[in-house]
Amino acid sequence: MEKPFIIAGIITYNPDCERIKENIEAILPQVDQVVLVDNHSKDQKMIRELEKRYQNVTVIYNPENRGVAAGLNQEFHFAQQKGADWVLTLDQDTVAFSDLIQIYLPFMQDSEQVSLTCLRKERDFDEHLPNNGEPFQYVPKCITSGNIVRVSAWEKVGGFDEKLFIDEVDNDFCYRLRMAGFRILRVNKDGILHELGNGQRLWLFGHDFIVSNHNAFRKYYIYRNRTYLLRTNPLARQNDSWFKMFKHLVKLILYEDHKGEKLKACVRGIRDGRKM
Repeated sequence: MEKPFIIAGIITYNPDCERIKENIEAILPQVDQVVLVDNHSKDQKMIRELEKRYQNVTVIYNPENRGVAAGLNQEFHFAQQKGADWVLTLDQDTVAFSDLIQIYLPFMQDSEQVSLTCLRKERDFDEHLPNNGEPFQYVPKCITSGNIVRVSAWEKVGGFDEKLFIDEVDNDFCYRLRMAGFRILRVNKDGILHELGNGQRLWLFGHDFIVSNHNAFRKYYIYRNRTYLLRTNPLARQNDSWFKMFKHLVKLILYEDHKGEKLKACVRGIRDGRKM
């Protein structure tokens, strides 16, 4: 079967220069084209140099930070115009393994598959995603980075929800794919080297857990959008809960810095999420 036309999309916002180069150089040999959507990074000169440095890399320059959801839609619109079959979405600090597309290809040739993800290695700590010991399995949701989506499926569900701006954008999209009758398949093989911001793994009474350490800006959108999804989406309520949000707040109070500022942001987020 003929190899599908694949575009990799990366949203940039003040990226680390060396890391974004590593990212591009890892995925460019595996796909037909890379599109960067730049959300008005401060160092525009560096972004323009990236476009000049690499063949088959196109940059879409936004005059302001339009957020993750809008940037993802821009990637898919670009792919749509180019006639691409699939879009691989990557975070700016994610580095794909050299065989990422190869592990996806057998499943991409099945017309029923529209969304594929993989296992990931975290840069700063080991993360063990539960798997059934099989080479692949269907999962309720996945993160954006390393996810490859059929353009026709993105069209059918109406794209990413831009009012979410950032955070929960991936979960919302996965839920809407499933509500449209699609499934999300995870290949149980490491495919990307991922970085969870300032996250850290801690141990308490023999149990380990991850503290995100997101700043107040991110806390606001996390709590706003989770509140909105829990209110409006039955699949979100199957995979998340108000109790989980409460546990996140407890971890924030116990282990994170700038507690007051972050707690205020969380409260504002919950309040605004109830109004959306």
